[in-house]
Amino acid sequence: MNTPRFSLGLMAVASLSLASCGERAPTTFPDSPNGTMTTLAKELNSGNARVLWDALPNGYQKDVSDLVHSFGKSMDAEVHQKLFGALRSALDLAAEKKSIAIEMAKGMGLESDNLKKLEAQYGSIVALLKEAAESDLADAKKVASLDLASFLGGEGSSLFSKFQKVASAWGDDNPLARLAKMEFKAGEEVNGVVPVEAWVDGKVDGPAAPFKKVDGKWFFADLANDWPEMMKEAKGRIAKLDLSKDKKQILDSLGKLEELIVKLKPAKTAKDVQQIAMSSVMDFLPAMGFLGKSGFRMHDRPAVPVQQPKLIEAKKDAVKGLKKDAMKGLKKGMKKAPK
Repeated sequence: MNTPRFSLGLMAVASLSLASCGERAPTTFPDSPNGTMTTLAKELNSGNARVLWDALPNGYQKDVSDLVHSFGKSMDAEVHQKLFGALRSALDLAAEKKSIAIEMAKGMGLESDNLKKLEAQYGSIVALLKEAAESDLADAKKVASLDLASFLGGEGSSLFSKFQKVASAWGDDNPLARLAKMEFKAGEEVNGVVPVEAWVDGKVDGPAAPFKKVDGKWFFADLANDWPEMMKEAKGRIAKLDLSKDKKQILDSLGKLEELIVKLKPAKTAKDVQQIAMSSVMDFLPAMGFLGKSGFRMHDRPAVPVQQPKLIEAKKDAVKGLKKDAMKGLKKGMKKAPK
């Protein structure tokens, strides 16, 4: 079980939810690593998103709050608002085009069983995303002062519970359902580190996850070791978040996206959607260039840069071929010309 990475994924999901009333109370964890994981699993299974916040050591809570607030202060408010406006428009379109979305998913090779699950849960998925897109996340000023504990304990937990209901349709493929079945056993402590194994149906589920104490709380050792570098990288990215030079280009691209959404409304089939989208692809080349310049690249696909020299050579060969053909044509023309 890759517990640290799994937990990070859950944090990301929960952090997309927003907060207000009906808050969950803070969770108290037992002073043991396996007890910590048992409590974490139990609370998540009950729909408590705030437990992810309570599980963080105090210093890490401050780090995350500072990051979120820095982002809210650094993000251009007009761009942020326009982005969420486009997102809401896209979700409204998605709600109208369920049959087309299912048709496209089928065309992408989604298995029949998963296709049926997607069709059954489609409305709930779109509604969940729309609810989040209409929340305080759409306001950069509110993000700049967001109380994350309240955020996750209130509507965050409400949305997380709805997410659980959607995810439950996937049965054993749902990691949350699997987490609820786990029993956690601690090994022997060595140099302050305790391995914790997850057991499901009497069998060990993956490798043990090491835990150690940070600020008095048992926490994932691997994640704790990576934390300083992760925070340094995140702070560096936010510090460079200056959209002033590219603001017009970004707003223009978002405007083009909203225009595309309007064009897609009459679409009746997946083929219609593809044709309309392809006819507008040139409108988004500036945005793609901006994303590349900003560091949003496919890091997990090294084949692209590796193939670049081959592409350059192919272009050179093509140019040589054109020159050669041109010279042949010129010579033939000279032979046929009257003396």
